[in-house]
Amino acid sequence: MSESRGWLLAPVVALWAGLVSFVAVAIPALGMWMATAPLGTPWSDAVRQAAGWWLVGNGVSVWFDGAWLTLLPLGTLLIPGFLLAYGGWWSARLVQVTSLPRWLGQAALTGLTYGVVSAVIAEWARTPTVHFDGPRAAVLGTVLGTAAVLVGSWRNPGVHRLVEERVPLALRTAAWASITGLLALLTFGLLLVLASWLVGLDRALLSWNAVGPDAPGSLALVTVALGYLPTAAVWALSYALGPGFVIDGGTAVSAFTPVVTSKLPALPLVAAIPERAGAWAWLLPLMVVLAGVAMGSVVVRRRIRPLGARLIVVIAACLGTAGTLWICAALSQGSLGSLRLANMGPEPLPMAMLAFVLTALGGALAVLVEPARQPIPSQVMRTSFAPTHAARTQRLHAVTGATRHGRTRTP
Repeated sequence: MSESRGWLLAPVVALWAGLVSFVAVAIPALGMWMATAPLGTPWSDAVRQAAGWWLVGNGVSVWFDGAWLTLLPLGTLLIPGFLLAYGGWWSARLVQVTSLPRWLGQAALTGLTYGVVSAVIAEWARTPTVHFDGPRAAVLGTVLGTAAVLVGSWRNPGVHRLVEERVPLALRTAAWASITGLLALLTFGLLLVLASWLVGLDRALLSWNAVGPDAPGSLALVTVALGYLPTAAVWALSYALGPGFVIDGGTAVSAFTPVVTSKLPALPLVAAIPERAGAWAWLLPLMVVLAGVAMGSVVVRRRIRPLGARLIVVIAACLGTAGTLWICAALSQGSLGSLRLANMGPEPLPMAMLAFVLTALGGALAVLVEPARQPIPSQVMRTSFAPTHAARTQRLHAVTGATRHGRTRTP
C-alpha cells in the first residue's frame, strides 16, 4: 500500500479500536441492563448506558448524583491502549513509512480521530442526571491514541530503522533511559502496594466484609480493584517519595507521618495502609535512586562520549520521567463523590520534583562511577548528538568525491 494511503488508514484504526472496545463494554452492560431495567424501557437506554461505561473506561469524568467522579481507574485505559497499539502495528505493516514527520502526523491523526469520537460519544450519552466531561474526553482520547499508535508501530522493523537513522543517538538514548526509569518506578510502586496488602490483609478482609457484596458484587469489586491497581501504584510511589497523598477529605498519608487508619474510609483499596512505616521508610527513597542508577546504566551502555554529554542525556531522561510521573499523578487524583471521598490522591508537582532530584542523583552516580564499556572512534564521538543519517551521507559524499578525482578507497 502506498504511503499516501496511510492518511486514510489512520482514522480507520481509531474507529476500529473504538468499536471493538465499545463492543467489549456493551456486552456486560447489556446484561446488567436486561437484569435491572423495567419492562418497556427503550433499547437506546441500554446503548447509552454502554456508552457511559465506555467513557469511564477511557478515563472520562462523570457527573452523577450531584457530584463529579474524577478519580477513575487507570487500568481500564490498557484495553483501548492495547487496541490502538495493535492498530498502529497493523497499519505500519500495510504502509511503508519512509518519512519521520509523516509517521508522526499519521499517529497524531489517529489520536485526533479517537479524541473526536470520544467527545461526540460524551455529548450523546448525556442524560438529565448523568453528564460527561467532553473536553477531557477529547484531550485524553487524542493523547492516548497518538501515544498508543506510536508505541505499536515502533515494533515495525521499517519504522524502527527509520527512527535509528533520523533521530540523534543522544535523543534516542534519553528516551529509552526515561522509559526504563518510568517502568522501574511504577513497578516499585506496584510491589509496594502488593506488600502493603499482604501485611495488612486482615484489615483488607474486614473492609471487604463491611461492604458485604454478593457473588456478582464480589466479581465487580475485584474488577474495580484491578482497574485501580495502577492508580494505587502511583499513590504508593508518592508515598515512598515523601509527599504522600491525601484521602478522607484532607487526611495526609505519607511514609514519614503516622496515619490513624480507623479514620480512613472502608475501601479495600486503602484498607491496608500501614499506620507507621517505621525506620525502613528512609530506605524507600533509595529505591528511586536505584531507578536513576538503572537509567544511567542505559546511557553508559550506549557509549555516548564525552562525560558532559552523558550527564546531559541523563538529566534529559530524568526530566522526561518526572514529566510523565506528573501526568500520572494528575490522572490519579480526583474524587469519588463528596465529603470523605472528595479531593483524593497525590500532589503532582512535589512528586515530580522529588522524582527528578532522586533519579538524577542515581543517574549521575552511574555515569560518573561506571566507565564506558568500549572505546569508540573519534568520528562516532563527534556525531553522538548528530543524526546517524547525516553522518552516513557525509561519508558517502567523501567516497564519491575521492572516486571522481581518481583516487580509490581502500577498505
